[in-house]
Amino acid sequence: MRLSQALAEGSSITAKDLDEMLDFFENSDIDQSKPGWGDKEYPSADWIRWLLMGGDAGWHWARTTKELASAMGEKL
Repeated sequence: MRLSQALAEGSSITAKDLDEMLDFFENSDIDQSKPGWGDKEYPSADWIRWLLMGGDAGWHWARTTKELASAMGEKL
């Protein structure tokens, strides 16, 4: 929840945080088939965390940020 809160508050995040986000998003594909994913009435804990991490937009942002940094030769 620490990272989700930091994102919601617009706080700076570290390279480690970005890697944690990417790890979460990459490993959540499996969870999308479980009951409660996308269910607004009875959401699963995984879907709630997905949304707290920024959902699809957060996943796209994290991947793009990592790719841009790599392309520029910067270490995050």
